[in-house]
Amino acid sequence: MQLSKTSLILARSLRKYFARHNWQVLGFTFLTLVASTLLWGLLYFGSLLLCLLVRALIYEGDLPAPKGFPFVFGAIAAALIFSAWFDHVLAASERPPDRRLVAEIVLDIVLAIPRTTLAIYGNLSAWQWLSRRQLELAARLVERVARERKVPMHATPVDIPNDREREKIVFALLLLRILDVQQEENGVARLRISPFRPEGLKLPDPAPRRS
Repeated sequence: MQLSKTSLILARSLRKYFARHNWQVLGFTFLTLVASTLLWGLLYFGSLLLCLLVRALIYEGDLPAPKGFPFVFGAIAAALIFSAWFDHVLAASERPPDRRLVAEIVLDIVLAIPRTTLAIYGNLSAWQWLSRRQLELAARLVERVARERKVPMHATPVDIPNDREREKIVFALLLLRILDVQQEENGVARLRISPFRPEGLKLPDPAPRRS
């Protein structure tokens, strides 16, 4: 695949931006992991302390923690994580309500730590890796969008014939906010250069508009 000089420069820039993005993903994932571990630790020891306090009040004396406490805590934690995942699936398919009920606010509080745990995978799933060939294909697509200002989504197979590669590359470019999608009144989705693209990304000048 032969690239223009502009596409080669773009490919190098994209490689740099993808590397920086992935380092940020790792950083956020690590911070989320640390926060989740600390929160679960605080919840575990807080629950254990409360359990010991209740036993001391009932039996009027210092008693050791129940042997099954770690198992019960782990089962409850797993159930909460599953509930947070299920709630996320439902929320993704339902329209957000204009007003939140008290029960929903309480549920948000109960599921705060499980949602933090699920966010570990959510952050890590933002990792994007493109091979050298895919970076070159991405650069060629970005160059075309920059020159033509808007490119219909149905026209992208011209630049990236393979369906799976095209889906992966377009998703990565949208995630890094290099491109965005504009839905027009006629229902056609068009790619354009994102106004929030990374600073320093050198793009070719758009072609003059036809009169």
